[in-house]
Amino acid sequence: MAAGASPEVFHQLGMITRQLHDTLTQLGVMPKLQVAADGLPDARSRLNYIANKTSDAANKVLNSVDQAKADHAHISSETRRIAEAIVKDPVKAVASGAVMNFVGDVEAATARIDGHLTDIMMAQDFHDLTGRWWPRWSRWPPSWKTAS
Repeated sequence: MAAGASPEVFHQLGMITRQLHDTLTQLGVMPKLQVAADGLPDARSRLNYIANKTSDAANKVLNSVDQAKADHAHISSETRRIAEAIVKDPVKAVASGAVMNFVGDVEAATARIDGHLTDIMMAQDFHDLTGRWWPRWSRWPPSWKTAS
């Protein structure tokens, strides 16, 4: 028993609880409450699913952005390097293969960046999935929200 609480308090609390239960039963609310209570585990699992999908998508997007930024930084630095080489000695820059190597590097980097952008787009699939079933689920259960 809680410190300082008398048996009378617990008896009165029990009577109030019983009276509330009886009143809810008489009003016909108990079946609706039972349906709502039964649906709570399902609601939790659906919300956890949304949270997990959202988190996964955010991680994919952030990782892809980081990788694309690194590729972009590489292209920028190589562009500056090749521009300096061309200004310094254009014949040597072309003859040494530096220009062709740069072109190959740019093609490879742009292909990787395109892959990162595709990954970002595909990471949004969770939105499509949750967007389709969330409106239907948010109306669940219809009897829970209407009076009979």
